[in-house]
Amino acid sequence: MTRHSNTTDSAPQATDLPPGEGFNAQRFLESMAEKTRSSFASNRSVMSFAEYLALFTGDPVAQSRSAGGFLRDTFDHYGQIEVASARGTVRRFKLFDCPFDDGRDALLGQEEVQEGVYRMISNFATEGFTDRLILLHGPNGSAKSTLIGCIQRAMEHYCTLPEGALYRFNWIFPTAKLVKGGIGFGERTESESGDSYAHLEEELIEGRFSDELRDHPLLLLPAEHRRILLEQTLMGHETHGARPSRSLLQGGLSPRNRMIFEALLNSHRGDLARVLRHVQVERFYISRRYREGVATVGPQLAVDASARQLTVGRNLGGLPPAIQALPLHEYSGELVDGNRGMVEFEDLLKRPLDAFKYLLTTVEDGQVALDMATLNIDTVFIASSNETYLSAFKEIPEFQSFKGRMELVRAPYLLDIRLETAVYEDHIRRAMPSAEAVRT
Repeated sequence: MTRHSNTTDSAPQATDLPPGEGFNAQRFLESMAEKTRSSFASNRSVMSFAEYLALFTGDPVAQSRSAGGFLRDTFDHYGQIEVASARGTVRRFKLFDCPFDDGRDALLGQEEVQEGVYRMISNFATEGFTDRLILLHGPNGSAKSTLIGCIQRAMEHYCTLPEGALYRFNWIFPTAKLVKGGIGFGERTESESGDSYAHLEEELIEGRFSDELRDHPLLLLPAEHRRILLEQTLMGHETHGARPSRSLLQGGLSPRNRMIFEALLNSHRGDLARVLRHVQVERFYISRRYREGVATVGPQLAVDASARQLTVGRNLGGLPPAIQALPLHEYSGELVDGNRGMVEFEDLLKRPLDAFKYLLTTVEDGQVALDMATLNIDTVFIASSNETYLSAFKEIPEFQSFKGRMELVRAPYLLDIRLETAVYEDHIRRAMPSAEAVRT
């Protein structure tokens, strides 16, 4: 199982145990606590906006890439090799050998399918946005799900590395002990740091708003200043043909973040520096288990995004009146979960046509229209289908409209007997109980 953690670099090893005879639980816990603190600091897990801005200017290419750019960098990170096939020498991406997971559930063969997916992802990186849905089509058992699973697991691992770091932000409101004249709206602060509430102890925080859409921290800057920042910081850097995310160049904050930002800006009389004092930048990690930056939509009819109004309760009762009065909503669904990463549609064409007509505009414009708001998303869309459903789909009048938003990548059966043999041997090996289990 792929390791996923935002605190520790590795599982405890024998060398982590305290020396001496027997096991000293207290010393073991102290050792683990120190490792956790060191890892937390080295990973830059939490920082102020000013600290993030310094980090951004140090690596603007990585920190301004789109979801397509992140995915292309994931492919490139693991490298590629030339392998022999029935059609000659082809390129194979080592990502699909799953080196990050000791080769477990690796993809055998299908180099041409890998190439087709990589070509589309490279296009997304070059354009700075996603404008196609990648549809893998082929017979059942042609490893479509395995291929997508390898990509998702690679994303999980790559984002734990320094070069794969991803960031979002939270809103922090300090307690009345810290700010005079109202929580987050006073003229004076008793905080020694004064510049930011990002590193406050929990007991000094009255309220925190996390962002399920994972808005990029730079969206807090006015659009014109943001563009200037990107132009100046990217000057002289090698971008490998990639453009900054279109959402950074042209987009804006999610509806809830926009409301909070404007309320703070009005309360602070246009002082952006005081607004940014409430910002806590946080590193996030792509996770299939927790649906963070990657999500899978099954073939059943389901709502892929929705909004629910937040009510004034324990989490909002201590906030400033100006914030409590806002009609704030929280957003949920697979499209929200997969923002800034990948959304997978299993057996897409099994769904009723009306269930995914919205993908025409969502894929083309990067927008999800809800009753209460329109959400901007930056994600890579990938789907699978067997040939039977694709053939039926081609017969409907709307197919030509969908075809303009889909890129078909065929995933055939393996034709190399050696690869087929390896697939079945792997299945048998995993199905057979170990000798130790038999003896037990």
